[in-house]
Amino acid sequence: MTKKDKKASTLPEGYKAYQKVGGGSLRFKNHIIKPGQKFAINPDAIPLAFKDTLKECEYAEGMVVVKTDLPVVTSNEELKKQADVYSIKPAMDPENPEEQLRNGNKLLFNVVHTDGSIVSENPLPKGKANELAKSMNS
Repeated sequence: MTKKDKKASTLPEGYKAYQKVGGGSLRFKNHIIKPGQKFAINPDAIPLAFKDTLKECEYAEGMVVVKTDLPVVTSNEELKKQADVYSIKPAMDPENPEEQLRNGNKLLFNVVHTDGSIVSENPLPKGKANELAKSMNS
């Protein structure tokens, strides 16, 4: 999320207007939303824990728009595609973490999910690891 935009005359695509209800403030990086304040934001940028402290309201011209760096997602399918991305990373020797694993002269690689978890059962040669990552991404 980035700093808030000056007061906007139109609501950006994918954004909704909300009013903060209940006590306490809601913080978005350098922006503080006070109780009762109306603002507009991309709903995907609101943490689940705080969704119950907001109620949707009508957008009014000049309302503060909190800009976020999140892409606007139009469907659950798009969201799943963005979340499930696999790549390859060099497999490191567990006994000596500064050494990369080898099979003879060939370097070995792991297929890794965007959350950092290793999804390949065993380290693979680069070509096979690339094939596996490519098949999992499609």
